Formats: sequence, C-alpha cells, structure tokens
Amino acid sequence: MILCGLWFGEVKPFMNLFTKPFTKSLKQLETICIDYEVDGTSYLTKGYLICGTADLPAKSIVLNCNQFNGKYSCMRCMHPGETFKTNKGGCVHTFPYDASKPQFDKRTFQSCIEHAFTAIRDQKTTNGIKGPSFLMALKSYDFVKSNSIDYMHGVLLGITKLLIKLWISSGFSDQKFSVSKYVEIIDERLLQIKPPSFITRIPRTLSDHFKYWKASELRSWLYYYSLPVMFDILTPAYLMHYACFVQGIYLLSTDCVTTDDLKMSQSLLSYFVHMFPSLYGERYVTLNMHSLLHLTECVEDLGPLWVYSCFPFENINGVLMELFHGTQNVELQIISSVNVLQNMPDVLRNIDDPTILKFIEKMKHKNLHHKIPAGTLSGSCPIGAGSNINLTEDLFGKLVTEVNFKPSKVFTYKRISHRGLILHSAA
Repeated sequence: MILCGLWFGEVKPFMNLFTKPFTKSLKQLETICIDYEVDGTSYLTKGYLICGTADLPAKSIVLNCNQFNGKYSCMRCMHPGETFKTNKGGCVHTFPYDASKPQFDKRTFQSCIEHAFTAIRDQKTTNGIKGPSFLMALKSYDFVKSNSIDYMHGVLLGITKLLIKLWISSGFSDQKFSVSKYVEIIDERLLQIKPPSFITRIPRTLSDHFKYWKASELRSWLYYYSLPVMFDILTPAYLMHYACFVQGIYLLSTDCVTTDDLKMSQSLLSYFVHMFPSLYGERYVTLNMHSLLHLTECVEDLGPLWVYSCFPFENINGVLMELFHGTQNVELQIISSVNVLQNMPDVLRNIDDPTILKFIEKMKHKNLHHKIPAGTLSGSCPIGAGSNINLTEDLFGKLVTEVNFKPSKVFTYKRISHRGLILHSAA
C-alpha cells in the first residue's frame, strides 16, 4: 500500500487542492507507458484508477457532494430522500422505499459532470453535487460506477450494529422487536462458540462488550454467529426478515459471485429494505439502508464486497498510530517514519554487517514475543500462549543436526501460522 498524502489539521482539507499532486500523477500514469523488466522479459504498463472507497463522511468530501444527511446524497441514483422528525424533537434524513417505484433514475457520469458545472455557474448545490471533483479529471474513472459502497462501515458498523442495538437496548424494551430480556441467553450462547482458526477474535458478550465490538467482530456475528444464536429468540417474522439480510450480503461477499447470486441478493435485500419501516420504524431507513439497494450494482461494476472494503485501510490507520509519540509535530513524525519504512529495502541491500541485520530483523518483529528465528521456518509465527519446556537430549540433537538451531529456551504452542495456513498439534 502506498501512502500518497497526509492531512494534519483542525479542519478538513479542500480536497481538490489537497489532491492536486495525486491527480497529476494519476493522469500521467494514464498516458505514459512505464517500461520495466522482470526475469529478462520487458513490459510496457499504464496505470488506471478504477475504484475508490471511503466511509460516507469522507466520500462526501472526495466527491464534493452532500453528506448522508442531505438531499440527493445517494451518488448512485436520484432519490432525494426526505426529512423525518424524531420523537425527541430532532430530525434525520431518510430514503423511504416505494414498492411501486423501487428504483429512482440512475446517475450517470455525464449527468454528474453537468450537475457539477451547473452548481459552479449558479453558485448552489445541484442535485446533491456541490461542484467538480478531482476524480472527474481522470479518463479511467467513472464517477458513478467507480465509487464503491464500503460494506465495513455501511453494512457492519452501520446496519448490523444498529440491529443489535435495537434488539438488546433497554431503551427499546417495549418494542415488538426487542429481545433485551434474553441478553443473558445470547451471551451464554456466544461464549460457547468455538470459532475456526480463520476468525482471529473469540466471541465477546453483548451485555459487557458490545460498545467495544470492532467491525471484524460484527462480520463474524453477521456471517457465522447471529442466525444460530438468535434462532429461537427472535420471532419468526423478524428472524426471516433478518435472514434475508444475512443471505443477501453473504451472496455478494463470496470469491465468485454468479448472475443468479446477484438476482437472488437483489430480491432479498429489496425485501429487507421494503419491510424495515413496518418492523422497526421509518426513521432508520437512512442512506446506509438505502445503499443496500445498490450493492448488487456495485458488485457487478467492481467485484465482491470484500475487494474494496475499508478493512485494509483501517489496519493501516493502526500502523500510522504507532509511528508517532507524544503530541508535538505529529505529522512530521509520521512522514519521517513512513520515509524510513519505504526506503528500508534499499538500505538493507547495502548492509553486510550481520549484527546490524539481526537487530533490524528483531525490530521488525518486536511485537511478536516468540517469533520463530529467521531461516528456521520462513513465514511462520506461533499463535497463543506458549509453554516453556526442557528438551530431551534426543530432541535437542535433532534441532542441531536437522535445522542447525541451538536454542537457549524452547516454547511449545498448540497452533502455528505457516505461510497463510493455521496448523494444529495433534495433542
């Protein structure tokens, strides 16, 4: 992943100005062939930006359009939405589902450009668009089809988390959909689940930890835990409605999505959105809910939902948080650290001192308390808590003769990650 820019300030950047160097580089990649050689074979390559992803607040800045709480904030269709007044005196912007007209007119690249220039000419937002976006300057980027719908924020942290909140919150205990009196049962069932190795986080209870659940935990809940856990807790009408949501999202998240999968998912998600107001209330049919109707289009244009989710970027945000200490000159600390990391491969090629190389290798894996020594099992790392043992002379001799390794301490583990595979001991 390449870090192209970093903004540090008390207000959000003016995106067209902030991304000017980035846009220039992308336009050059569209027109200039890059000549390079791999294993004696020459290649000519051009680069194109074909997809963009972001959560809703960031997307409105990048696309220069209304936020999710404004009219015409859907960048896939011309649904204006409407203001819904809540019981507490506030208001939210909703997108009511009309069964007689489930799909509004679709936006096109050309119509978006026209709305952008009209907004500049008339000095006011036109159909949700405030003006041109830097993305409109790229020949390869379709302003409608290239803008993905991020399911990490919209589906998991948005709708999935909303449903759990509605089900278990004491504030909704008088509602038909509430199962707050069964929270202890739900917690007990969650704690009994033994997830497979590809799920790295064990289930946590809803009563004590729900507000701390991460997107990956909500993903596990949606795909694997929720239906078995809630099977006889939700009433049949609510369970079937929720199952349509789970199946609809799952079909769009597989490695290979067929035409039949797309048709089935569209039917399931349309039913889910259509029935949501009568089951839970109109005020929750916000842009996240409305976007479910466009997920199949997004998958047709760009591929399965996991391809362009924000999960990898959130992981990188965690890395960036580790690149500075204290509160002074944070932006300079991050840039300096990133510069060091990006130049590390070139630096390592010019270092011959084994002591320095060993130190660098140790620093690269400083958060892995028991990293298997380099050269022993490349690409391997133990999982879980290790136990210190004393080797027999026979085992010690085999380590020395077969892998040329003389350990001062030896730890045993029940699981190990080796080149993407999780291996278990027989014991």
